[in-house]
Amino acid sequence: MITMKITGFNETIKNLGAMADRRIPFALEAALYKSSEFVLKTLKNNTPVDTENLRDSERAIVNGKALEATIGPDESKAEYARWVEFGHHTRSRSWVDGQFYLMRTSIETKAGVEEIFKDAIKLAVK
Repeated sequence: MITMKITGFNETIKNLGAMADRRIPFALEAALYKSSEFVLKTLKNNTPVDTENLRDSERAIVNGKALEATIGPDESKAEYARWVEFGHHTRSRSWVDGQFYLMRTSIETKAGVEEIFKDAIKLAVK
């Protein structure tokens, strides 16, 4: 799972004073939804495909009010997701390397997520 939790904005909002009316929290929530969609799309593109079950199980669960999002496979539908990510032994004891597709997605999307939040804050402060 990829988890995003936005922190430190309460202090920023206090420092902005009157400008930090309802626009900033609304902008942050909107940016969280937008960045979650961006990460989920990238994740689906990075997911190894055999039967498409793993990719089809991937979801973004967003709690806008808490500024939290969790993006990744639903392990009740694809319980083997962790083995695809980290690797595993087969029944014959040979090793299958992990694909690290969640980790790659996290690294690949970091700058884009930061940019989405910067743009949202700039727009809200204007």
